[in-house]
Amino acid sequence: MKTHFKKGFTLVELLVVIAVIGILAAVLLASIGTAKSKDNDEKVKAQLVKMIDAAKKYNETYSAYGSASDCMSGMFSDTGTGFSSLVAASNFPEGSNPSCSATNTGWAVKAALPSNNEISYCVDYTGKSATTSSMASWTAGATISCP
Repeated sequence: MKTHFKKGFTLVELLVVIAVIGILAAVLLASIGTAKSKDNDEKVKAQLVKMIDAAKKYNETYSAYGSASDCMSGMFSDTGTGFSSLVAASNFPEGSNPSCSATNTGWAVKAALPSNNEISYCVDYTGKSATTSSMASWTAGATISCP
């Protein structure tokens, strides 16, 4: 006796394949999101590290850092050293606006990392660059430096 088999897939087989594809797509999208977030963190860090050279140029020119309580004044607004473009919010990923402070003897800039807005990256006049868990405002009159 001859048995005839139907060609094609059963509904259960198709649903299993669709479920597997869905799981793989979810894992892929999560990986892409993580990679993009880490890339934005690196952009913030690179932008802040460039400020160390600009600050050295500023200090060589003016023999001081000047007083500034935000990113729109003092040394941070200087176009000759390129500082004004380095601290421009448009050069940072969304949500990573820099916070700047300077005295005649020191300066520091920090910005939140896009992957976690409660963590910031900071650079200062000593050349130090560090990750910190605080985005709290600078303390007036305190020594300006990264924690």
